[in-house]
Amino acid sequence: MAALAQAELLRYSRHLILPDVGVTGQEKLKSARVLLIGAGGLGSPAALYLAAAVRDNVQAVDGNGVVIGTEYEPKKACAARAHFEQAGLSRFIDLREGDLRETLQQIEGPVDFMLVDIWISMARTALQLATPHLRAGAIVVCDNTDIYRRDYADYFVFLKANGFRTMTLPFDGGLELSVRSQT
Repeated sequence: MAALAQAELLRYSRHLILPDVGVTGQEKLKSARVLLIGAGGLGSPAALYLAAAVRDNVQAVDGNGVVIGTEYEPKKACAARAHFEQAGLSRFIDLREGDLRETLQQIEGPVDFMLVDIWISMARTALQLATPHLRAGAIVVCDNTDIYRRDYADYFVFLKANGFRTMTLPFDGGLELSVRSQT
């Protein structure tokens, strides 16, 4: 595992103070192989930035990595694929078209980072399917959890029941940052 340079220690200082991340967790993130399971909205800038990060990490450490994503709507999946191709990132994205309850049944390799960017009613399902594949220390990010707290109730029940440490960050609408505890 690659040690953190002084500049990285400063850059990631907020991550380093989280009990389940620390220096060891940040070093794991630096050498992550699978960075995202994004469910929905994959034509979005976030997916492109994450795929670019995978590309850059793969090139820097001669490793491998992939963004695994799902898109239910065929037209959106087609548009997303065109965006990925135009950006030169297609080889770093495994876009699975269809219902995530089917498309996430098969997840290769351990997952280090998960972005939950889907309908609220499917958030718990996506997390439940991904959890067996999340490494200890994996980070899960979910948007708008503060303004829709009641709607995310079953998502939070799952987090608590499955040993995740979680905190709501004060971004507009609330951004949930959860870390899978050591298993």
